[in-house]
Amino acid sequence: MQDMNVVTLTARLTKDPELRQTRSERSVSTLRVAIQRPSTREGEDRGAVFYDVEVWNGTAENCVRFLSKGSRIGVVGRLELDQWKDEHDVPRQRSYVVANQVNFLDPPPESKNGSEEEPTPAPEPEPEASEEEPASAV
Repeated sequence: MQDMNVVTLTARLTKDPELRQTRSERSVSTLRVAIQRPSTREGEDRGAVFYDVEVWNGTAENCVRFLSKGSRIGVVGRLELDQWKDEHDVPRQRSYVVANQVNFLDPPPESKNGSEEEPTPAPEPEPEASEEEPASAV
């Protein structure tokens, strides 16, 4: 049996998405999302879990265009792990999700003329984990 690396999340954005460009001018955005933990049997709130979701190319551009803090999204992707040593030579790591698909779960906002604005689909292949680092913010 082949190993699988599939992550599916339904979450809310904790801040507005920002678009960056890589050195090769590919669009990338890191979405910070929160997932509410289920309450205890006694009804006590257990807080939320936070994840970073990396989104590329046209999907990243659409996320920046149509999403904002508090937007609810569905994500299908894969889990990745970055490992490095900090300035004191201490090993560090972070895990994050690389999105293959992002679904906008809130109704689209109404434009000023009263019609609903729809995002355009952007089915593009996702980069491998060895993708270059973003060069700068736009």
